Amino acid sequence: MKHLIIYHNEDNDGLISMAIIYNHLLLQEKVSKEDIVLLGSDYNSLTQSLQNGEFEKMLQEQCITDITITDVSFNEQDKMLELYNRFGEHFTWIDHHKPIINFSESCELKNAKGLRDIHHSALYNAWIYYFSKDAKFSMPKVIEYLSAFDSFTFKENGLTFKEVRLCNEGANFFYKRQPSLCIDYVRYLLIKSYLGSSEEFENFFEKTKDVLTKGIIPLEDNLSYLIGYGKNKCEEEDFRFAKMLKDYGDCSWKVNGSPACALFIQEQTASYLFETIKETCRHAIVFKHKPNGTWSMSLYNTNENDEFDCGIYCSEQLGGGGHHGAAGATINLDQFIEILKKKEI
Repeated sequence: MKHLIIYHNEDNDGLISMAIIYNHLLLQEKVSKEDIVLLGSDYNSLTQSLQNGEFEKMLQEQCITDITITDVSFNEQDKMLELYNRFGEHFTWIDHHKPIINFSESCELKNAKGLRDIHHSALYNAWIYYFSKDAKFSMPKVIEYLSAFDSFTFKENGLTFKEVRLCNEGANFFYKRQPSLCIDYVRYLLIKSYLGSSEEFENFFEKTKDVLTKGIIPLEDNLSYLIGYGKNKCEEEDFRFAKMLKDYGDCSWKVNGSPACALFIQEQTASYLFETIKETCRHAIVFKHKPNGTWSMSLYNTNENDEFDCGIYCSEQLGGGGHHGAAGATINLDQFIEILKKKEI
């Protein structure tokens, strides 16, 4: 029996939620490391692997019997339903993205094991589902910060966007989005948050010593230190991106009739990076060319309180999805050229 964990590999939410699931399998289910297969992906490459047969080939070659998918899904929503119907009780799904969750409520996919809650991010939902329900683990503060950043629920948690962004960037700096380091870090969080007896502790963490990486910094004990490093990274990023927008941003675009700025770059982006244009552009659009010839398009609200739902719009217009303030879709060359001619999506 082999367990496949499919996770979003572009941000901390996907990586940390994967690490939570990995530790659950290792510590609670007693699955060996050799029987856990990791598949990090973004929405576009995951869908592509399904279309070109690579995904099915991997399932067969690895003899996968159980699948857990977190913070990502197939662009073709019915493929998620097919996967659930195929694996049944051996399929678990952790997510917080509204369009795919709404779709699941209309079909049998809503019965899949796991936790889907749009009010918290995937890593928070994973911690609750796997480690908080037996009341032996408290909720680490850093999990709350990272969740509030990714799900934009910082106000509900009594935090500011600046605080949670600095925490997120500090985590990027220290753990560099490397799966092995994220897995080790979650182990530290579990150790720090364990509420059981000493005897239970020894039994539960019997495999810890042969997994942890030496020299790792436990962020839960260094939250202010983490935020300090995040501050330096954010200042650098804000300066660089403001210059990029000034030099290369095209503010003559429209999204559903509203003014927007288009940017053609290959690097990762986020809504908060468009702070300098929010007075003139309601939305931002980022186009990236993919190796297979398609284009990925990311859509953002430049103001966090905007009522426009990017996720629903991308889902209905382009077959994509995402969050209220940030979403995306994959388009082919013909679609890209047509959009380019109109300068509107």
